[in-house]
Amino acid sequence: MLAQGGGVVQGTVNDAKGGLIAGASVTLRNDSTGKTSTATADAQGHFALSNVAAGTYSIEASANGFTIATRRGVQVGADAVAPFTLTLGVQGCECDPLACSCARSDGRAAR
Repeated sequence: MLAQGGGVVQGTVNDAKGGLIAGASVTLRNDSTGKTSTATADAQGHFALSNVAAGTYSIEASANGFTIATRRGVQVGADAVAPFTLTLGVQGCECDPLACSCARSDGRAAR
């Protein structure tokens, strides 16, 4: 049951092959106010954010070893459920016989 006036944003985080990504971080940002809410995907890759005020949002998911997935212009209504599947790509890595270097989605080298 939803709290009156608050919507729910829920869904799953997966990779390009459909594998679920446990522990992914999901951030919801209100485009008007800049207020953010965060959730962590459970062992089955599911996440949920409740009591979300009606408005327009951006939603972002990230996890180690994956690129960041972002959706903009997400409409959340009062007392509504907004379901999402967020798909993360695998980060590119270069390896030589001594070390590997992986680029993060923000362009910096990952450690």
